[in-house]
Amino acid sequence: MFTERVGPRTENFALNHDSEPIQYFSLFFPDTLIETIAEQTNLYATQKKDLSFKPVTSQDIQTFLYINMMFGIHQVPAYTHYWSLNPLLRVSQVADVMSRNRYQDISKYFHIADNKAMIPKGRDGYDPLFKIRPVLEAVKSASNSLFYPGAALSFDEAMILLEEDYHSSNI
Repeated sequence: MFTERVGPRTENFALNHDSEPIQYFSLFFPDTLIETIAEQTNLYATQKKDLSFKPVTSQDIQTFLYINMMFGIHQVPAYTHYWSLNPLLRVSQVADVMSRNRYQDISKYFHIADNKAMIPKGRDGYDPLFKIRPVLEAVKSASNSLFYPGAALSFDEAMILLEEDYHSSNI
């Protein structure tokens, strides 16, 4: 019988039922990760030599991520409807926090890691998840420090994709 502790590590978990959703989000997407995304987005825009791009701040990235989450919560037929002038289509929780043009600019250059630091496929050290590795590491680190795994946690060879399956998957 499994008798170990499971669930939140209360010594590391300072949130409660009165906490705001952004506080929970910040546990897994810390300020350092948001800053990295802002830096990498700005770097990519610079590498693409877009002189009209206004550099993003950490706040811009948080707002951009919020909007993308809203897309999943409140769906409309076309994403441009979020910013519609028609009050029946407009979603003020999106339109009032960022203009459509700014959203599109950030979408165009959104980056999490520097492409120039990526090891090419076929070379030693190649990481197929390189472009999202900072997010994976942040979520893994937060999960390890905030939760005790349950008794049903197990991994075996059948659960791990073979390399050829892994590279062909749409991750």
